[in-house]
Amino acid sequence: MTTFRPGDRVHLKGHAHTPATTGTVITENPTAVYVMWDDNYATSKHHTQHLEPAGEPMSTKQHFGNAYGTLKVRENGESGSIYITIDSQGSCAGVGIEEAPALALAILEAAGIADKGFNESSDAEMAVAHLASHVGLERANAKEAADREALEVEALELFNALREANDNNLVDGFHDIPASYQGTWLAVAKTSRTLHGVTR
Repeated sequence: MTTFRPGDRVHLKGHAHTPATTGTVITENPTAVYVMWDDNYATSKHHTQHLEPAGEPMSTKQHFGNAYGTLKVRENGESGSIYITIDSQGSCAGVGIEEAPALALAILEAAGIADKGFNESSDAEMAVAHLASHVGLERANAKEAADREALEVEALELFNALREANDNNLVDGFHDIPASYQGTWLAVAKTSRTLHGVTR
């Protein structure tokens, strides 16, 4: 009998491969597991004999244990996720690969390790420094992208306000504004923010 673990991709035997019959195991048990289905993210319990693997099994990267329980960190290459399981019978939490560095840094910060000064002769401390730098850069890039998107929305509103005043058709998105005018309307949106005391 196949043993399925949290994060493993499974399919209902004897059914066509659809989002309603394919999902991800979220609990670990030798005979029955809970599966979260792809179509609506609902969960239901199924005996393992009614399930078959759908894709490559997960690979365990780290395994931590003590008297209070066991924590496993596993990777599912097919779904591009990392699954964290606490206790052999417990449910798991999925984390996207792109979120893993921030999760690792949060754990180090909670442990007080990331707050210490860095010693360049220590590989561990340098690794933490590089991780903090990477996460900081990712967050800065995400903020910059969000700010740019918000500014584009405001520029589009101002552009359409002018078109409406001149009885011209409105455009649907910022990229529908002619490329040669986009920079001008972004500048107009920035000036509008300044005039209205908006800071971002």
